[in-house]
Amino acid sequence: MIRYPVKIDFGEADSGLQRARVAAHHSRLPYPGDGFLPVQQLEGTPHQVLIDDRPAGLIVIKDEILMFCVLSAATRRYHRQAVEAALRRFGVTTAYVLSWDAVQLDLIGNFAREIANQAYQFQVLDPAELRTEPGPGDPLADLALSPATAADLPYLTGADFIDDYSDLLPAGRVRIARWDGRPAGIGLLVPHPLHDGVVDLGMFTEPEFRRRGVGRTVIAAAARETVRRELTPVAGCWWRNRESRHTLEAAGLTCVGTIFRLTLDPDRFAD
Repeated sequence: MIRYPVKIDFGEADSGLQRARVAAHHSRLPYPGDGFLPVQQLEGTPHQVLIDDRPAGLIVIKDEILMFCVLSAATRRYHRQAVEAALRRFGVTTAYVLSWDAVQLDLIGNFAREIANQAYQFQVLDPAELRTEPGPGDPLADLALSPATAADLPYLTGADFIDDYSDLLPAGRVRIARWDGRPAGIGLLVPHPLHDGVVDLGMFTEPEFRRRGVGRTVIAAAARETVRRELTPVAGCWWRNRESRHTLEAAGLTCVGTIFRLTLDPDRFAD
């Protein structure tokens, strides 16, 4: 590639600029995706891209992974040169990119020598496709999903799911699934970090209740609750977690895309 005689450097960026740039970029995408990648983009270290000492874009790196890279249209001819400089400067060889994010796929994908799936992304596209509530005669009719309270904290912290409920529990974001009075699982309804109208669903099923339809029933119930509040339910799962993928699809969510993991080569355009 032609390397133009410009100076490419990287400066500090505050969290306000970081959130504004990340939020503005996501607002133009067709799907919100779950909260995983936006959280990484908001928690990572931001670096302002400077071309001839003028702001030209923003990159975000977390745990040595490139999470976000958006450059201004006015500097289009320098984009590959700027990304090449960033990879060399920060020693990054991995990136996460949404499959429907053409801008970042173009910028970062130029340097990919390998592309793989990292996580699948799901959304409720049609509420009519959600699994219906169990009716009479269905064993799952005895499954009840109710808001968790402080009295449920010993169970929640003892379950092999997440470590910290200090924000979720008081905010009413946790549900307990009970079958015949016994805790059978947990449902989460977490606000998306960037979209006010989107709720990120999560689910855990106790081992003794797995493969009996509990998981898909919990997800479907959480999704129906979200839809009734006129919000959009989304979810995600690791690409190798076939059980979670099948559970989400059986509940009525649709896979709308993938978080790609790119292995980057800074010498891709070396002459």
